[in-house]
Amino acid sequence: VKTLEDIPSAPPNLVEVTAVDSKTLILSWSPLPPEHQNGIIMTYVINISATESGEQLQFTSNTTSLVIDNLHPHYTYNCIIAAFTIGIGPFSEISRVQLPEDVPSAAPENLTGEAVNSASIVIFWKPPPIEEQNGIIILYTIHLLEVP
Repeated sequence: VKTLEDIPSAPPNLVEVTAVDSKTLILSWSPLPPEHQNGIIMTYVINISATESGEQLQFTSNTTSLVIDNLHPHYTYNCIIAAFTIGIGPFSEISRVQLPEDVPSAAPENLTGEAVNSASIVIFWKPPPIEEQNGIIILYTIHLLEVP
């Protein structure tokens, strides 16, 4: 007797998420045991969301791993995975990863200077926009050019 397909009855397990670099992560998971597949697994649905921005992304994979790139440096990503037969089964527990820092993708803003005397100046600036900092800024490098 052959029964009709149904949605999977369990989520993928042994989900691992690893930061490869500041913009890339790798997800891997174990396939569903046959007793929980309830049909032919057509694909896996992967949802990720960035804690800092709320951005949500969805991917599919026909294998039990996925490389996701072009992400935002130093953001924390929450990842969940479900198997799909005739519908989406239950999602896995949240797996979380924080990507490493990277150099800022924008320069400081509103750079101004004031002469203190004939031999010194004071320089003022604002940091790059928070979404362009790509981590915690711990120092600024100032290059002075002497104008003839």
